[in-house]
Amino acid sequence: MIILWAANSFAQGHFILPFTGNGQDHMNLTVVTATIGGVALEAGDEIAAFDGTICCGKVILTQSIALNTPITFAALVSSRKDDGQSNGYTVGNTITYKFWDSSKSLEISGIFAEYFDNTGTTFPAPTFSPTADTFFVKLTVAAPVNADHLPYVKNPIKDVSADKRAPNQTIDLKTIFADEDVSDLLSYVVTLNSNVQVVTAEITGFNLTLSFSIENTGLSEIEITASSNGKEAKSKFQVQVNIPTGTDPMISDQKFIVFPNPTSEKIKVTFELIPENGTYLTVNDVTGKTILKQLIQDKEEWIDLKGNPPGIYLIKANLNNLKVQKVILK
Repeated sequence: MIILWAANSFAQGHFILPFTGNGQDHMNLTVVTATIGGVALEAGDEIAAFDGTICCGKVILTQSIALNTPITFAALVSSRKDDGQSNGYTVGNTITYKFWDSSKSLEISGIFAEYFDNTGTTFPAPTFSPTADTFFVKLTVAAPVNADHLPYVKNPIKDVSADKRAPNQTIDLKTIFADEDVSDLLSYVVTLNSNVQVVTAEITGFNLTLSFSIENTGLSEIEITASSNGKEAKSKFQVQVNIPTGTDPMISDQKFIVFPNPTSEKIKVTFELIPENGTYLTVNDVTGKTILKQLIQDKEEWIDLKGNPPGIYLIKANLNNLKVQKVILK
């Protein structure tokens, strides 16, 4: 008797099944070998059966498959499509396979399949069909040459809790993301900041800087995306800005006034006192990108947002070593 295991056959993973539940009219494939360059796939790797571009079945391995150890064989179950849908295999179509190497975040195609029966006799490749018969298959592929690996998250960004008016926090994104291809340069962007009124996120080079509001408290969800060669990895975290529990000197709005707000184009910025020489106003969009930087020369300055899309912007200045900022709506 051969005992098969089908651990995580329909669990979430790299390959996405186009159907829900257990599917229908199953075709059963028993994988007795799965290797990349002669090395067996490991726990966490995936094997998927495809009809063209449609993933009809998959299995996430919890151990390596050993040819002479039937208890390690993997049951790869494929589901037939519904009429008029593209959510499974079409009877008579060719079966192809893909591997997912989880340790390298690498999807591999071009898998060679060799089929045989329970006596060890090989036979031509079957096509997709709903049958009670089980096909035994060896799946092998050469080690990829110069494969472009996906960037990945090696250390997810931890949630942040800070008091309003707390000093900026800087996170080195090189410690968060990585790419197995050392020649690939990662670029970073803020792809989500759900509440710019409590925290702004700005990326300079590989440093992510979080600036906390001087006025507002609340929760924001932030997502950072790292990309190389059109491939992406994302890390999402939360920032909670709190009311300080100790002495909390208030900052007068008269130090820094913007009008009109909301605005269509131009904004007048008025300061209580003329800022010291070398002080700049900066305007950032919700991704943290600086769209304007202007030297302050008087108690009144004008900022022109013409040409920028409608949305939320933050205007910031450092007045006598005190960070101040305002939210602008355009």
